Amino acid sequence: MKATTQVCFRSALIDCQLITRERGRRLGVVSQVWCDVDAWQVVALDIKDSLVNNYLPGEPTHSVRLQHVRQIGDVVLVEDDRVLEELDPLPYTRLVGSEVVTETGEFLGKVRDFEFAVEQGRISHLVIDSLGVPRVPSRFLSTYELSVDEVVSVGADKLIVFEGAEERLNQLTRGWLEAVGIGKPPWEREDDPNYLPTPVSYENRLGSGTPTNNERRRARPEEDWAEPEELPVRPARKTPRRVESAYVEPLEAEPLEVDLETDAWAEAEPYQPPMNLPQRQYEEESN
Repeated sequence: MKATTQVCFRSALIDCQLITRERGRRLGVVSQVWCDVDAWQVVALDIKDSLVNNYLPGEPTHSVRLQHVRQIGDVVLVEDDRVLEELDPLPYTRLVGSEVVTETGEFLGKVRDFEFAVEQGRISHLVIDSLGVPRVPSRFLSTYELSVDEVVSVGADKLIVFEGAEERLNQLTRGWLEAVGIGKPPWEREDDPNYLPTPVSYENRLGSGTPTNNERRRARPEEDWAEPEELPVRPARKTPRRVESAYVEPLEAEPLEVDLETDAWAEAEPYQPPMNLPQRQYEEESN
């Protein structure tokens, strides 16, 4: 006889009590389910003290690994309280609320739930709708089932699936809005001239294919970092130094003494140059 694999939906775990097998002690209430999208597995459950705290903002009290869960039914059973630990959620994702778009950028919806195997934690299908809010009853919005095999890549709060994946969706429920003709699937609204597409946040948008400035810089060949050749240096032209002329005070002329009593037209005495003869020679001549 072939053994059947027990599967569970995330929505069945939320608000479910965590009980120990050993003494039947109540440890808390499941508030969040963490997933590893690289392996498509459920990793751990966040636990809060009470059901009221599930609807209030705040950090969980503890976490429990899925491998420590012994049974999932009306309650979640574990061996004892030693399975509680502090979990670092940074490598994992909630998956719920992530946008689902095709390779061409066509919006299909948002994840509101997912199905996984209890023993291995393997995620097999995603449940999507137009809002991605699990608290909104499915009777108001139509829900669709999408296989994880359709997912091409996973980004920040975004799943990219193969082109044409909307044709392979399995409709689970038909919402009241669709029944009265108000709501339509997102991929069918583009034919409506009054439809405005849901804006996608800037960081989650797909690239246009045009290389950015950073990509152009990376595409450039590597620069040659060799030292450049030294060019001959021309001697700098010396600029003549401008010397400011110093101011020189003019000399005062000495007054010229003129003898007015002497006749200017009288014959002058003949000029006799001075004789500078040695005294001894003069005495010999005189003798």
